[in-house]
Amino acid sequence: MSKKKINSRRRYLQRKVDTREVKQRFLIVCEGEKTEPNYFRSFRVPKNVAVINVQGLGENPSKLVKSAMKLKEQDNSDQVWCVFDRDSWTPEDFNNAIKNARSKG
Repeated sequence: MSKKKINSRRRYLQRKVDTREVKQRFLIVCEGEKTEPNYFRSFRVPKNVAVINVQGLGENPSKLVKSAMKLKEQDNSDQVWCVFDRDSWTPEDFNNAIKNARSKG
């Protein structure tokens, strides 16, 4: 076999096939309506992240988790984050939100 054919064949064998990068979709649901969404929207997004959907709902933690679950069904996100403060809410509401979020993964 000629040297040209060997080099051509080697390049063909080294070619990457079906290596499309999987991009993740994030949904971030925030307690605050402006500050937290603006904060997350200012992040630099890595190439492996397709979409970051940030929603500021202005709800207490328990309602926020329930709303996030509903939005996930509509949004088809890979990861859902709920962002809320501890200091503004009762311990019961905070703990229930954490418990409900964990039970839904």
